[in-house]
Amino acid sequence: MRATYAQIDLAAIAHNVSLVKQTVGDTMVMAVVKADAYGHGAVPVAKTALEHGAQWLAVATAEEAEELRNAGFTCPLLVLGALDEADCALCVEREIAVSVSNTQQLGWMNQAAEHFGKTAKAHLKIDTGFHRLGATPEQLPEVLEAFSAYRNGVEMQGMFTHFASADEADDGFVDEQVNRFIKAEEMVHEAGFSPIKHISNSAATLRRPELRRDMVRAGIIL
Repeated sequence: MRATYAQIDLAAIAHNVSLVKQTVGDTMVMAVVKADAYGHGAVPVAKTALEHGAQWLAVATAEEAEELRNAGFTCPLLVLGALDEADCALCVEREIAVSVSNTQQLGWMNQAAEHFGKTAKAHLKIDTGFHRLGATPEQLPEVLEAFSAYRNGVEMQGMFTHFASADEADDGFVDEQVNRFIKAEEMVHEAGFSPIKHISNSAATLRRPELRRDMVRAGIIL
């Protein structure tokens, strides 16, 4: 057995979460605890985050989300990664929100909602230039039509994007992404939806306060 181990100071994490909440004020905080909370232990870190100001949790996979539900977490929970049909069904059954980029996912969620007699929660992801999942401007009209068609089974609970370079000194590409997101927002509102908006990752939360919107996603800074 290797003698290497990691000792996690939950008091330090609690302090960090409290500082983030103090910094963003009334803006909601989504604590990102993907990949076992970046190797720090998803369950204890999630518990600590919720106790010190976070209202939401986010993970990368359906399995990670299920682990938190099985551990007793009932708070709002979002899966950020791509999911297949079985994953979507699991998330609808366990009342876990899903990142949605295409009409196929929406169809799967609507079927699961009918099967389980529940309303599926979806967060529309917009590809603003990072090119890691998300609906492109060309795809967005079709996705919005699907949201309208499945309105009885699937709720557009949120809308978000992810910055590619918010931790770099040059904010030029961040500004491009913001402008693309604003155009997508206008299309979403014109289609009759008013979702929670969250675009700021850890770096943007600290560096660009004007971009915090309804909620920030704090991960590595915790």
